[in-house]
Amino acid sequence: VLMQQDRVRDEKLQAVLGNQAFAEYQSNLPTIPERTALSLIEDRLQRAGVPLTEQQSDQMLSEMVRAAGATGNRQPGASPAMPALADPETRFDNVAKALAQSPVALSPEQRAMIEEFMSASKQLRGSPSPR
Repeated sequence: VLMQQDRVRDEKLQAVLGNQAFAEYQSNLPTIPERTALSLIEDRLQRAGVPLTEQQSDQMLSEMVRAAGATGNRQPGASPAMPALADPETRFDNVAKALAQSPVALSPEQRAMIEEFMSASKQLRGSPSPR
């Protein structure tokens, strides 16, 4: 029943979006948690006056996705229409790994703001601070 509902939903989305946009939507599904975390970070940096460039954002996303895949931070058992997504509790851990291992050229202000944001986010979730 769920797979049929997923198929019907996907058919409706494809009809609304068109083939090209629907294909892009499907290719982005596996990276939704990383994109969500990155969007929150980008918003914080924008408000602080130290926004990421498009290149920095692209590099951060790539590194976050790589970190999630390398550490197995994916939930098993998702339906074919909804691929396994990163565990929401670990998405900021993937940001930290991306920062530590990444060639992304961030300014000291950007890096400090990201680290501050991640620390505050962990505290809000009740997780111990990484420091």
